[in-house]
Amino acid sequence: MVTLLACSFEWLAGWVLSFGSTAGVLAPQRLKGLVAAEAEKVAAKYTVALPLTPVECPKDLNRLGSAERNLQQAKALRAERALSVKVS
Repeated sequence: MVTLLACSFEWLAGWVLSFGSTAGVLAPQRLKGLVAAEAEKVAAKYTVALPLTPVECPKDLNRLGSAERNLQQAKALRAERALSVKVS
């Protein structure tokens, strides 16, 4: 637990968020609100809509066994999701 006497709430919100899910604000309520609002913005950037239909399997994977095919599909999906990082 850390008690800070005087600081910008906006700066403190960023500082708290820098600890990820390991930190939380007990008080004051205004700082809790700022941290929550900023965390929601960050979470919105990482929300991924997964397809409702199965991913099409490339023809060259059809000759693989199901375990190998599943591994290849998982690797392809991970690579697809990790294509870009944008700092704004």
